[in-house]
Amino acid sequence: MEIAESSQLLNIMVMDADPAVAVGIANKTAEIFEAEIIELMNVDNVSILSPAVVTESQAPVSPNPPLNILLSAIVGLLIGMAMAMILRYLDTTLRSEEDVQNVLGIPVLGAISPMNEEEDIPANEPIAFKRREA
Repeated sequence: MEIAESSQLLNIMVMDADPAVAVGIANKTAEIFEAEIIELMNVDNVSILSPAVVTESQAPVSPNPPLNILLSAIVGLLIGMAMAMILRYLDTTLRSEEDVQNVLGIPVLGAISPMNEEEDIPANEPIAFKRREA
C-alpha cells in the first residue's frame, strides 16, 4: 500500500505471475480495507475510486530480460576485471633478468633462450655447437 503525497488517497499495488490473481488480491484488499477502516478510524466517507481490472494490453512488470542481461554482463565484466587485477597484483613470478637482479640483488650469470620447435636439431650434433643460418 502506498499513500499518495498531499492527499487522502491510498494506492494498492500487487505483483503476481498471474494478472487475474493480482487483480483479485488488490480488489479484496481494498474491500476489506473499506470495511475495516470505518470501525478503526470512525470515518464513513471511504470509497474505492477505481477497482483493479485485467486488460488485454497488460505487460509483465518483471522480469525484464534485456535489463537483466545488461546488468549481468556489466557485473560479470567488473568481477572479471577485479579478479584479473587481484591475480596480477598477487603474482610474484620473476619474469626477466632485471626482476632477478632487483629482487634477489645478485647478478644473472646466464639465461636459457627459447627454442622453436620448427628448428631441426640432428641427434648427433650438440646443441651448443649448432650452426646459425643467415
